Amino acid sequence: MPYFICRSKPHLLATNLKVMFSTLTTQTHLQQLSRPSQLWHSYLRRGHISEFGPQYLIVRDPYRRLISFFNDKFRQHPLGIAEACGYDEWQTCQRIFFPYLGVTRATPPVEIRDALLGTSFEQFAAILPQVFQQDGHLRPQNQIRFVSVKGIILGQFPVEHVLKMENSADMQFLSEALGTNLKTRHNATSGTNSDDLFTNQSRKTVNRLYAVDFQEYGYDLHV
Repeated sequence: MPYFICRSKPHLLATNLKVMFSTLTTQTHLQQLSRPSQLWHSYLRRGHISEFGPQYLIVRDPYRRLISFFNDKFRQHPLGIAEACGYDEWQTCQRIFFPYLGVTRATPPVEIRDALLGTSFEQFAAILPQVFQQDGHLRPQNQIRFVSVKGIILGQFPVEHVLKMENSADMQFLSEALGTNLKTRHNATSGTNSDDLFTNQSRKTVNRLYAVDFQEYGYDLHV
């Protein structure tokens, strides 16, 4: 999972994919923690040893996060590649949808791309319950607290402070107090970014799958 450490202004930052991860990877003052390092810091914090300062978790509205994922992996990325890719060349977060889109290893590359581009947001949301735990782009954000190896939880980080992407004061703190450069957006997605994408059924699905995120981080449920 994406954990970063800053030694110049001691603190730890945790985030999820599609929640400023690409932006954080470009920060020269941040070092991404390896899995062994994550376990070590988890052990230290379990003993209330926090020599590397407080830990912050960056979160994003679950609806916005899913829209960003859909625009990126089902629209922007398939349209942006020069040539259609074979089955194994697509990203894991795309391949987990293939069985539900009728895509097999025998499917021609162009048809794979067309299958992604032809998937509506409603279809995407209908498949989510079968795949959302299989990739970090889609897992609930609250699960970032657990450090696991092959599905076995070996450690846990306490979340001391939560910073919301949508909160201007939180982003100002991230920039000014923690030294994160937010002027350039990395891996930004374009496309429809509206609640109009959600039908009543798809909204119910998202509300159920990400219920803990809505509750723990104080995001409004749309019913």
